[in-house]
Amino acid sequence: MIADAHIIALMYAVFSELQIAQHIRIRISNRKVLNGLSGFLGFDPARTPDVLRAIDKLDRQPWADVAQELETRIGLDAQQIDAIHEFVDLRANTPEELLDKAEALLKFGAESEEGIRELRELIAHLDQLDVPRTSWSLDLSVARGLGYYTGTVFETTLQSAPDMGSVCSGGRYDNLVSRFSPLQLSGVGMSVGIDRLYAALDSLGLIQRSTAATQVAILNFEASCTPDILQLASRIRNSGTSCTVYLGNETSLKGQLAWAVKGDFPQVILMGTGERERGVVQLKDMNARTQSEVALNDVVALLDAR
Repeated sequence: MIADAHIIALMYAVFSELQIAQHIRIRISNRKVLNGLSGFLGFDPARTPDVLRAIDKLDRQPWADVAQELETRIGLDAQQIDAIHEFVDLRANTPEELLDKAEALLKFGAESEEGIRELRELIAHLDQLDVPRTSWSLDLSVARGLGYYTGTVFETTLQSAPDMGSVCSGGRYDNLVSRFSPLQLSGVGMSVGIDRLYAALDSLGLIQRSTAATQVAILNFEASCTPDILQLASRIRNSGTSCTVYLGNETSLKGQLAWAVKGDFPQVILMGTGERERGVVQLKDMNARTQSEVALNDVVALLDAR
């Protein structure tokens, strides 16, 4: 559980670095707790994955839709469905109290009791790692639809944009590696939904936009000069100046210059065989419409000065 706590702490750190920690909510559960539903409610354990996938839709669908799926597609009876509803609808003032209520409501078997013990341990570790309780909560309806999860599961949403769904999710998968390898390796991890997160932040006006174009473009019209061009591009980037290299199919100097004009690059560097042999480049200032010959070793310093 220390590893699980570290992953959740990492999630919180990522959103803190993005300066949006106050907007996120990490919802945490444990698949072992949910796996005990079949034994308590008396349905076939083989149906558990389908039941968990249905429960996992509660953040996107009303209970009535989930209940209908549990009845018509999975085949649970009304008493079983009502018990599941009561379970996933549990609320409490503290995560510890929520786990107490879960234990009292459903007389769990050994696996579910283990899941509750793991959640209690996880809560303690999160407190010890200084992950504020305002950033996470226990939600026993979180199941994660993928079948390979075996323990802790978690989903992160932006409270100001709940319709976007989870922007960062994951959990523990102790048996996943053994499906593809003879190795027996436990694992826990998470992934960020970059596109969804960006869209959510953009909808909330939290994206700082910049219209600055790439500062330097290097033309690449002679194959023999490519190694030197790539080395120069690396030096320019390492100095902190944004730089791009022409990667298209146009081989003529005129055609590549047209690309540079269209791209609105402030500075353009040209290096042909003659320049390479003399250890120089041609530097075009596209705004001033001037061109100067600069020693290769002086290019980075000159660009930094500009």
